Order: sequence, then C-alpha cells, then structure tokens
Amino acid sequence: VDINLMHRRLGHLHFDAVRRMVNDGRVQGVTRLSGKPDICEHCIMGKMRKLSF
Repeated sequence: VDINLMHRRLGHLHFDAVRRMVNDGRVQGVTRLSGKPDICEHCIMGKMRKLSF
C-alpha cells in the first residue's frame, strides 16, 4: 500500500506514525508500505497560522 494513501486514510497522521503502525502489525491487511512520503498540502495548510491585525 502506498504510504501517501495510508497517510490520507488515517486522517493525515504523521508519516513516522503510519510506518510504526504498519511495522507493529496494527493495521489489518497491510504488511508493508511502498513509495516515498510526498509533501502534503493539506497538512501544511492546517499548520499555518493567521496573523492577528
């Protein structure tokens, strides 16, 4: 399963946490991850702060 797909399906969970869950066997039916983590625009937007004026 692609790591970016799992990241989105698990509610934009941190990539390291996604890897740990799969490696520990906590995700049923997924035994390994493929691909490299991409930059997630939704996560970047969620971390942005609006300046007060």
